[in-house]
Amino acid sequence: MTAGRPRDFDETHALDAAMRAFWDRGYHATSIGELVDATGVHRNSLYATFGDKKTLFLRALDAYIDGALQRFEEKLAPPRPALEALKEALVHYARIVATPAGPRGCFVTNTTIELLPQDKDVAGRIRNGFKGMVTLLETTIRRGQQNGDIAADLDPRDTALYLYTYGQGLRVVGRVWSMADLGPTVDLALRGVVSNDKP
Repeated sequence: MTAGRPRDFDETHALDAAMRAFWDRGYHATSIGELVDATGVHRNSLYATFGDKKTLFLRALDAYIDGALQRFEEKLAPPRPALEALKEALVHYARIVATPAGPRGCFVTNTTIELLPQDKDVAGRIRNGFKGMVTLLETTIRRGQQNGDIAADLDPRDTALYLYTYGQGLRVVGRVWSMADLGPTVDLALRGVVSNDKP
């Protein structure tokens, strides 16, 4: 028995190119022909490697969510003070869409808006990604409460969900408003979590 013919393309590169095509157009508006053009991979090879269009999309979404969680964790991690880390993370939400470098918006946010009721497998992945982000925020809020930067009477989980929901809003309105518009709202959002005992 002979070994199968080796792939003549980089699978990671092809997956990234497919993700960007879905990111630009959305799942439903992206055709197989457009994915072939974006990846540079022949249709038969694309099917053989990734399966159908839905499977390719789910692979791309998984890769994006994994990367987003890793980047978010790095932004929130010590030794950066908790309040400073929260501000930087929220400003990042706005910056990535309110600048010329980020016209696509957020892949997950765009996909959430596009979701149809029957897209339960997509919804499940997005829900798990959201939970991961909220958990990272909750950990940072608890750290801020321990050092007295964040009000001790706030429920960490509720506060994390509040800040994450606000951040998602930034990703939407940032597509039409500038950082000059959005920057001051970050300070306003965080004002409600700062400890009154801070000097």
